[in-house]
Amino acid sequence: MLSIKKLVLIGIITALYVALTLVLAPLSFGNIQIRLSEILNLFTVFNPVYGVAVVLGVFISNLLASPYGLIDVCVGSISTAIAVYLIHRTRSNLLLSSIWPTLLSYCIGIMLYYVETELAGISIILICVSVMIGEFITVTIIALPIVRHINSNKNLLNIFSFNEKG
Repeated sequence: MLSIKKLVLIGIITALYVALTLVLAPLSFGNIQIRLSEILNLFTVFNPVYGVAVVLGVFISNLLASPYGLIDVCVGSISTAIAVYLIHRTRSNLLLSSIWPTLLSYCIGIMLYYVETELAGISIILICVSVMIGEFITVTIIALPIVRHINSNKNLLNIFSFNEKG
């Protein structure tokens, strides 16, 4: 059962994810995207609660603002759920953990290929690679150093790990 503290944490992280995505909507959607809220994916290495919140954040963000409708809600939420599960499972290897969202973002590229009529004539591989590059920049280039810094600082690690006793 989830404690009140965990529910509050999920709510805060979900709200942060949604706010970042919506405020930066021009960067958050499309075949060239750098969704900075995806930085929160890698925080799943600290506690799986972050993963739950990020999946909820993707669901709500895509429901409210995606130009691609329910298909983006479904594909985005499912690929994110798989990514955060794999991040948590491989959390002892931060570099590997940071790669999962990039690898799974090919699902978004495939979805965009089929729903975005303006992309007609563009290679599915090019679209997938474009989305994957944005995810790589966000999670591996930006988030990985942040998570490594948190891991190297006992006080920060204690805060971000969300110890139930504290």
